[in-house]
Amino acid sequence: MWRSERWDVAPVLQNDAGANSRFLYKSTGARAEFKYIPHFRFDFGGGFEYTNRAANGSLPQLYLDSSNSGKVLYQASVRLADSRYQNRIHAEGVVARKSLLGDLDYSTVTVELNNRFLISKDSNTVFSWTIRGGTSDGQLPVEEYFVLGLDMHAGNLLRAHPASDHGHYGNAPMGTGFALSNMDLERRIAILPLFNTLNLPYLDVKAQVFLDSGQTMDRTNIFKEGTLYFDTGAGLKFETSTRSFNLIYGKSLRDGRNVFYGYFQKRW
Repeated sequence: MWRSERWDVAPVLQNDAGANSRFLYKSTGARAEFKYIPHFRFDFGGGFEYTNRAANGSLPQLYLDSSNSGKVLYQASVRLADSRYQNRIHAEGVVARKSLLGDLDYSTVTVELNNRFLISKDSNTVFSWTIRGGTSDGQLPVEEYFVLGLDMHAGNLLRAHPASDHGHYGNAPMGTGFALSNMDLERRIAILPLFNTLNLPYLDVKAQVFLDSGQTMDRTNIFKEGTLYFDTGAGLKFETSTRSFNLIYGKSLRDGRNVFYGYFQKRW
């Protein structure tokens, strides 16, 4: 794994840090994971990741230094219903310790409840909603903070809040904990045959409207917290059996942001 990012967290800091709000984050690392599916209703997995960090900045509470991390990864999912109404409980997290080849002690956990209800089979009209929350503990480095927005490294979607702005990362709500809700109404409008190109027989094209709401908490009192955000919008989804490419227009009802964006998403 390799990351190289310019950050500017001035929009989300509680207190003005001036030029110190801008910094450079770089890292290289390796990850090994396994996943076991004993039954279609249940799966679990785990792994290990080592990250060689090379952050450079003047906000020491964000661990903008060369502290490395070694962490254990874990995840598990359970499907409770799988008919016209489908749902899933999914949990994932990490535990980083100095005894695991690293320099930092911290942990994070995220739990989500995914729901999907088929309104019409003929038109493939589906109402989906997800409730998701996360918390953390310990010496949390900047890249492990929860980010609510359109983010390359996480799936906490607040779809009118891109995490980067003019090439600088850190433009969306951040915190050591969060609560989030995503609601989508989708309807199929076309099926595009691909004749097994790239082993894909077809693309399912859907129109969607959505409403996201979320809030961050920060036990370190570095980032702004307590604001309840509402993002709404519409777009198109191009789906395969495992992935979807989404083109959306989103508007933040709290701060008036407008965004047109495209992103890939893993389907549950």
